[in-house]
Amino acid sequence: MNINRWYAVLSAEEIKYKKPLLKRRFGEEILFFRQKDKTIVALDNKCPHRGASLAHGELTEQNEIACPFHAIRFNQEGKATAIPANGLSAEVPKNMCVKSWPVQEAHGFIWLWYGEALEHYPPVPWFENLPDTMPYRESTHLWNCHYTRCIENQLDFAHVPIVHKKTIGRGNKTVIDMPMLEKNERGFLTKTDFHQDTGQVVDHKKHPAHDFSRFHLEFVWPNIWQNYLYNKARAVLAFSPIDEHHTLIYMRYYHEIPLFGSIVRHFGLQFSQKILQEDHDVVMTQRPDKSDYHMGEILLPQESPIILYRKGREEQQLY
Repeated sequence: MNINRWYAVLSAEEIKYKKPLLKRRFGEEILFFRQKDKTIVALDNKCPHRGASLAHGELTEQNEIACPFHAIRFNQEGKATAIPANGLSAEVPKNMCVKSWPVQEAHGFIWLWYGEALEHYPPVPWFENLPDTMPYRESTHLWNCHYTRCIENQLDFAHVPIVHKKTIGRGNKTVIDMPMLEKNERGFLTKTDFHQDTGQVVDHKKHPAHDFSRFHLEFVWPNIWQNYLYNKARAVLAFSPIDEHHTLIYMRYYHEIPLFGSIVRHFGLQFSQKILQEDHDVVMTQRPDKSDYHMGEILLPQESPIILYRKGREEQQLY
């Protein structure tokens, strides 16, 4: 049985009032729109009447979407409220409805509940140490692979001095200590140390003390990741699953500094994009483009964050 989760699927800035937005997520065509009170609605895009795209319809004064073909109106729950051909006062058949998804807006993202309907929904996941007041710059990046490969790349320490040898991996420090790992109810924290190869052999049974007061990585289920650079600077990625073979990555660079903050955020995001492009070029060569816990790959002991992620994802039966 799947453990239901909130997934970050869009940037909140993408949805404007009276402008329906069609996006492919989880392999389905989903229509998003914003109501007068700013709340977000998510509906299946196909009209149950003749299969027309609701995204090409108009939003009514009643906060409903009217199909462009026959103007059948659907409310935020996906139920048809009026069929003009029958008369606006006529009773509407109960089966004239479309699927709706629970959605929330929080932390600058739109979150979609992918799972069974509940009477009460839990809070959306987020990083406890990242306040909404910290400003950021954002960009998006389309990767032609399953979102699991994107996430695992950000949990992979051993690739840093190889793939990023001209940027964050400079120094030829190719020997990797066993990563520190600390699980919590949201996900897990991890970090490690890098060393130049002077003939030493890594002790795979030795785990350093868990000290996450400085630089570390944090993953929060099911699809957000944070690079904690220091208290005033973070890089955050949300991996929005388009379908089995495509992922849209929302990249944010947070930085809080007086006077020159906007400049620092601008160049910080540009540098982060350069690093992400280095990742992209090698991840696109991986086959298959979806990972699983039992898939025959021979993982290194230092890749314990990836192993933890794969185990957790299998246990939760996530998308």
